[in-house]
Parts: sequence; structure tokens; C-alpha cells
Amino acid sequence: MTSMTAIELVAVRDALRARLAELDAIRATCEHCEHYAQPPMCRRFNAEPPEEFRRDEGACPEWRFDGVPF
Repeated sequence: MTSMTAIELVAVRDALRARLAELDAIRATCEHCEHYAQPPMCRRFNAEPPEEFRRDEGACPEWRFDGVPF
């Protein structure tokens, strides 16, 4: 690891906190899945997802996030 200044350390910490806040806002449910671009249908399965996929994080093994947080 290379050395850093106190100012750089603060900047890195702030950047990581901001990124973590963005990631914490994402839920691994249909709402944030790239396959669920046209609710109520899932493009991956060409069907309406089961309730647990829309409610429970990680319920669908095909969940993918495209980077857009809404």
C-alpha cells in the first residue's frame, strides 16, 4: 500500500461512505432488477414474479442490477 496524506485519507473515507450509502439504498428485489424494467412483468421469465421475489432480498437467483438506482 502506498502512503497517503491525512487529507487524502479523509477524502477516501468520504468517497467510500458516499458509495456505501448508494449501495445500501439498493435492494436485491424486483424493484431494482434490470429484468423488471416493465412492471408487473419480468423480462427474464416473461411472467409476473412471485410475491417473495418482489418482497424478499435475494429470493431470485437471476437478479441483476444495471446501476440505475430506481
